[in-house]
Amino acid sequence: MKELPRFIKIGDDRINVDDIAGYGLDTDIDEHNVLRRYLYVEMKTGDYILQYLENEVDFDIDEKLAELDKLFLVDSFNRVDFQ
Repeated sequence: MKELPRFIKIGDDRINVDDIAGYGLDTDIDEHNVLRRYLYVEMKTGDYILQYLENEVDFDIDEKLAELDKLFLVDSFNRVDFQ
């Protein structure tokens, strides 16, 4: 049986997990010299990057980053003992 696609909801976007190439938190400075913090999600096409500015979204970007980590990172605390 073929695996069904998995999706993650970020803001108003519904993103296929298999299409994500990378993600993370970053900062930049806007035209008024104000530091902006944002979550970015890079798609596998390479030319498509979603950005979610912390002060413009209705979700906590740290919590969303943790959700992405849970999908993509291996939890080193739950090791399997093969003895």
